[in-house]
Amino acid sequence: YRIVLLIIVIWIAGYIIFRFFNHKDKKSSELHNVLKWLYESLDLDQDADKDIRCTIWIPVGIISSGSPVRLLQAVDYFPKHSLLPDRRNYHKNGRRFRMFKVAKKEDSTLKPIGILGRATIDSVTKSESNIYHESFTSQKPFVEHMVNNWNFRRFQAERLTQDRKSYLCFAMTDRNKSELLGIIYFDSRQTHALDVYSSNLVPLIEEMLPLFARIITSH
Repeated sequence: YRIVLLIIVIWIAGYIIFRFFNHKDKKSSELHNVLKWLYESLDLDQDADKDIRCTIWIPVGIISSGSPVRLLQAVDYFPKHSLLPDRRNYHKNGRRFRMFKVAKKEDSTLKPIGILGRATIDSVTKSESNIYHESFTSQKPFVEHMVNNWNFRRFQAERLTQDRKSYLCFAMTDRNKSELLGIIYFDSRQTHALDVYSSNLVPLIEEMLPLFARIITSH
């Protein structure tokens, strides 16, 4: 009797786990298709030298001043085939479902980590634009710049893809700008490579925002 009961419990647990990951894969696939459409609509594939890639991050838990803030990478980087010389590091950083802490608590306030952290905190605390971009122009080594300017710890900065020179984020929020739905993230290996796309990006994402929201909030 106990063996039969154990088999039933294991089967039920396996079924629940299967349904959970199957749903995550379905959501990731839908987001990947929308991201692909956005990438091609912006003609980002027309300039291979810039090596632009993109992905989508979604918040894990509630964004508040009382706890660290984490994002989940919902899709693999698009496109998957990159011109990055360090393919090992690219594949490591490109996988979906990895978690990333983007803000830490210091003196009762949240301190952003990287441009993702800045976009996450500002998206629900300020009424400014939802778009953020930066180009790496520092004369300091990459790791030093990320530690001193973007609040990364050294071991975190060393894990980043270090040939990236331009970053752009678009924070998707609800209509009241009180809840972060997700962040569309782009980077490139050329300085200022993404500046020209800022004006075209906003109307495209706003057009697709209801679709993004439906997929992200689906259960």
